[in-house]
Amino acid sequence: MLNTNRGKKLSLDYLFNPRSIAVVGVSTDMSRFRSGRLFLESVVDAGFEGPIYPVGHDKGEVFGLELYPSIKAVPGTVDYVISAIPAEHTPQLIVDCASKGVKAVHLFTAGFSEIEDKQGQQLQDELVALARQNGVRIIGPNCMGLYCPKAKIAFHPDFPKENGTIAFLSQSGGNTIYAVREGATRGIYFSKVVSYGNAADLNECDFLEYFTDDPDTEIIAAYIEGVTNGTRFVEALKQAARVKPVIIYKGGLSESGTRAVASHTGAMAGSERVWQSLLKQAGAIQVYSMEELLDQLLLFRYMPAPKGKATAIIGIGGGNSVQAADVCTNAGLTVPLLPEEIRRRLKDLYASETGASFRNPVDMYFARWDLAQETIKLVAECDNIDLLIIEIVLGWNPRWEKGFIEPYIGMFLGLARQLHKPTAIILKPFGLARWAQSTTETEAELYRVGFPVYFSIDAAARVIARYVDYQNRRQAMLASSKLPR
Repeated sequence: MLNTNRGKKLSLDYLFNPRSIAVVGVSTDMSRFRSGRLFLESVVDAGFEGPIYPVGHDKGEVFGLELYPSIKAVPGTVDYVISAIPAEHTPQLIVDCASKGVKAVHLFTAGFSEIEDKQGQQLQDELVALARQNGVRIIGPNCMGLYCPKAKIAFHPDFPKENGTIAFLSQSGGNTIYAVREGATRGIYFSKVVSYGNAADLNECDFLEYFTDDPDTEIIAAYIEGVTNGTRFVEALKQAARVKPVIIYKGGLSESGTRAVASHTGAMAGSERVWQSLLKQAGAIQVYSMEELLDQLLLFRYMPAPKGKATAIIGIGGGNSVQAADVCTNAGLTVPLLPEEIRRRLKDLYASETGASFRNPVDMYFARWDLAQETIKLVAECDNIDLLIIEIVLGWNPRWEKGFIEPYIGMFLGLARQLHKPTAIILKPFGLARWAQSTTETEAELYRVGFPVYFSIDAAARVIARYVDYQNRRQAMLASSKLPR
């Protein structure tokens, strides 16, 4: 593979702010799925305000836009090209794009270095050489490309139009679609997203360096299978983590995962120990799934930084409480005994500890939802508690939802602005309640008032422990003046 490090940081503003877009490989045939048509639909649906030029062999119109037989036939200038044509035709496309003054080409097309046939690597090298000779930059091949709601660019229909402050770079197109769609259900929106596939030209270092300096981006997240230049990547990662939170899911750490990486993007994966050490030393947060990546982002979106790991757990059910205490402790949080004064006040509130527990976890009477608000406020007053995890059970008995659960949820929504301790909510739906509309509505309401929401104590404890560790490390480095404030 050709060396993709040109020795200096690149401004990629032109990628995320094109004045015009052409989509190559568009067909008028509606009888089967066509990827070129999907990309065209995505750009149109995003509301891109510049000229959009569909290119294909058919004649006619698609989405009301005239179809052109080639890039050269397009009457206006073209800044950015999305290609969904077979791999063997891409070298000529690069030549045509160069003659048209195209700045960048996104190659959705697969069939390059990710396949076992050595001709795939040869074709990719030929493609990059042509692009370099002609001043054209390549995203991909084998990727989904760019999503930037501010510039009204998308690679999938119906992506959110809302701007966010999180940049996401990913070698996997599927993971980018998951992050954007699932993130939107949790109030997580993105400034810029790039799926870059094989990284034949523009690679993870280019995008990491760009997002580090991007004023629209406050947090950087990444899914990485392998890197093209280890030395440059380490330096770029350290610099990014100095100025912004960086969350990385490294794919392909197991032996079988490494094999999958090679066949997916043709990248070299690297060993688990090396990556864990690298990410820790650089100051990045390592996660182990896309679900954890979004779970981690939730805390930066909704939770103020806790001062420490001392956790108060409040919920219903002795077994749940025992499990929650074990899980939090195993994750690296602490579950300290509540002060005697607080426990005494809780006993006075309930008149008895029978059927409950006030030590920590706090196991409340199931029948006394009316006392939940005072319980939570009392526990939040404790000086030796840094954060709260509160468990809400849904669907325990559907006939009781209206009388017990709904008033409790309403109380909790009203309590949001009165709590001055970082708080996470565990929604624990039973049975059919997991798919009930009321569960979805409850989750959305809790996000609306500013709580991070999880569906298991395990998921919450893992990411909260990492979040506290990260904040403590950053505060220590700030105190020693090693980081910009």
